[in-house]
Amino acid sequence: MFGHAYSVLNTYTVVDAKGISSRLFLIRNPWGKDTYNGPWNDADSSNWVAANTKQVPYVNKDDGTFFMDVNDFTKLFSEFYIGYF
Repeated sequence: MFGHAYSVLNTYTVVDAKGISSRLFLIRNPWGKDTYNGPWNDADSSNWVAANTKQVPYVNKDDGTFFMDVNDFTKLFSEFYIGYF
């Protein structure tokens, strides 16, 4: 994901049926294409079960938005800037 800007739209905590929490970023690719293929991507059927999709604004669509776990976020992004308007 080097050399490209993404927007962090929101953060969520998803709690699964076993009570395990996952902290997720909702990220937007301004080019309007999903590019993330890791855990919690739109097509990840192991994480996106009915109980989890009800906790966030999940949409399985190539619309440029996708979820990413906080641990993957810190591994894949070397810089993070916050703009406050």
